[in-house]
Amino acid sequence: VKSYHDLPLKTMSASPLREISTQQNLPVPVLSPSKQTAADMADDKPPKPEKSDEQLMLELAGKTSENAGSLQNNFAKFRAERARQKKLARANKKHLKSAPKTQEQKDALRAKFVEQCKKYMEVPYHPSYHKDPSSPYHNAPLYLDCCGLTRRVMQDLADDFGFVIGPGNQAYQFETCPVEVAETDLKPGDLIFTAGTYKKEGKKAQKHDMVHIEVFVGGGESGLQTIGARRQTGCVEILPSYKFESKSYTITKQYLRSLDTWLSGECKPLLDPEYWEKKFSTSKKHLDSCPDGKSVFDACDDDDENGEGAELDENAKYFYVNKSNGWKLVSDSLEKRGYTRLPFEYSFRTQFHLKWVEGRSAINYAKHQEGQLVNHISNNDVITNKIGLLTTLQEHYGQDFPPPFFPMTYRLDRPSDVLEMLEKMESEGAGEAGEDSRYWIHKPSGKNCGKGIEVITTEAVKKMVTKDEGSEEGQHDTTGVPSGVAGKDGAIQSRYSNLNLENGLVQKYLCNPLLLNGKKFDIRLYGLVSRCTPTQFTSFYHPGYVRLSLEDFTMDESRLDDRFVHLTNASVQKHHPEYKQRGVESIWSFDMLGDYLVEKGMSKDKGTVIEELNVKFQAVVNSVFKASRSKFQRKLGYFDLLGFDFMLTESLEPILLEVNTNPALHLDCKVMEDIIPNVVEETIDLVMKSHEMEGGEVKKSGKEICEEVNGRFRLLNCTFGEGFDFSEQFGAGNGIGAVKALRASPRMVEE
Repeated sequence: VKSYHDLPLKTMSASPLREISTQQNLPVPVLSPSKQTAADMADDKPPKPEKSDEQLMLELAGKTSENAGSLQNNFAKFRAERARQKKLARANKKHLKSAPKTQEQKDALRAKFVEQCKKYMEVPYHPSYHKDPSSPYHNAPLYLDCCGLTRRVMQDLADDFGFVIGPGNQAYQFETCPVEVAETDLKPGDLIFTAGTYKKEGKKAQKHDMVHIEVFVGGGESGLQTIGARRQTGCVEILPSYKFESKSYTITKQYLRSLDTWLSGECKPLLDPEYWEKKFSTSKKHLDSCPDGKSVFDACDDDDENGEGAELDENAKYFYVNKSNGWKLVSDSLEKRGYTRLPFEYSFRTQFHLKWVEGRSAINYAKHQEGQLVNHISNNDVITNKIGLLTTLQEHYGQDFPPPFFPMTYRLDRPSDVLEMLEKMESEGAGEAGEDSRYWIHKPSGKNCGKGIEVITTEAVKKMVTKDEGSEEGQHDTTGVPSGVAGKDGAIQSRYSNLNLENGLVQKYLCNPLLLNGKKFDIRLYGLVSRCTPTQFTSFYHPGYVRLSLEDFTMDESRLDDRFVHLTNASVQKHHPEYKQRGVESIWSFDMLGDYLVEKGMSKDKGTVIEELNVKFQAVVNSVFKASRSKFQRKLGYFDLLGFDFMLTESLEPILLEVNTNPALHLDCKVMEDIIPNVVEETIDLVMKSHEMEGGEVKKSGKEICEEVNGRFRLLNCTFGEGFDFSEQFGAGNGIGAVKALRASPRMVEE
């Protein structure tokens, strides 16, 4: 049986690395594999002195410390590497977007497109028709005309479709959807374009005479229902048929166009692209921008350059780890297995057997070869991004969202979510649904370490998402960002709106959490995807530790902005003035938590309550992976160790806060020293065994791997075709029954 990692390096398709310095005529040495043997480890012999990274680099280049590069040269290299990292991030983004969708994915996206259209039902037409204060739609938070509806929905789903649609009207959208369909072949989501001539004299004709657009949904008596904004004094509504007569224009022709072009990730005007490029580039109203800040008309070549390097021993096994976040644990574990570490400056080399880095931007997915181990799934942000996690759970649970383990949450970059949230707040009323309903937690997207997070009241939320009363109707957002353009935080604004959109979310705040000695806390746990291929998905759960705040918890409004009270992140608490003296007491083990719960009379037995909590946490992690596994990009070699953060209610029910792509692996205290090294060691064990091959196929099942490692990681039922689904068998509150269900099943967990 041979693993991918036993294959000689020459079987990999990448070209050989060149010598580090071409300026000096130096011989290129061969990097030798680790010489530490199993016998050495078994005898507990003192480890050999480790060479510094600088020594490794000098050895590879044939240099001595005397002729090493200057500080200025090193800084120049650092800047060049940073520039290449940004370039690679753009290339990875482009690579992900270019991945073809399966028919199943297209069908799901088509249904999602229709459902998103329906979320804007009752949103009024253009504001110019509602200037009269007596109009029920006067000063509404959002207005959508016919093309505004389809544009807004496409902007909401930009990540799903893989592009940001240009802000042109129905004529522009018509040019980007060239595939015609017969009436009998119409599917929900297809587009109905109406051409016509205006009846009012002097009114300027539309390009291609295109005056209207609606979205086909089918059904009704005619079977030809659409959704759209047809009546100028009306709103977005379901219409009985796409066939109609207008008071404003004479219909000359109707075009039935398939949504498939957009579903395939294509959105280019085909009839007159120069016209639209000029229009978008010269008009502030139509200025267009993609998520990466580039025009949809721009083309760029983001291929990463090969760079320089030393020749490698084709019979050795190499790994790269960047110098941060517990790198020594990873390095030691792999070197014990006979791997050789590549120097830190080799971050962009494509020749390696395993790569362990902090973020996806350091991995060239376009050049990744099947079987090379990389420690991040290329689109893990479907759960590690705050909005990504919310969207994934919303899609998975549908009408049953939110699940018991996740607070009610709203996106702030989608008008549909903001409108729903405002309506909910209005129906609850100030204080009528309970004083606790007044409090929310605001989380900007794309940030970590607690940056930008704040606890705010309902009144503050309303003020944050709506424009000042003094702003004019129909104006652009108050930040001055034109319609259809991603603002500085990435949120795409609507043209006629009184909403201030931003890239973030608000979530119901847990005002009565379980406290430990009067302090708020959260729990860091681990979820591991050890194998993520098109046909196999293997995942595990690992217990973690408890993180307490250093200030007593209070909901006093004068202290809502006290981050030491409300945020348990270590990156926040470490700035507490007493952190150096009291920091150690802010980290508890599960044993300490169990002792506390027994002492407070919340359980009679420490072992039982700890196991009950683990089962509940395990079920939630399983549910998250189950919701996301079909969304992950899957390829042999992808794995991911993720940090799951939870709180507990007073009744010991888990509340999921977020999922982290780069969980801390620092050994800051005794508790973490007892947990983190085992997490790293078992992760590598499970990943290696998950990728052992036999006859071109993965050899072992998740259950076999789990039993072979026999550690603290527990197999989850998300694995395709294995085990049982405990998330379906019992809910989060079944405690002892859950433990019995696990123990009555095939042995997949540590007894």
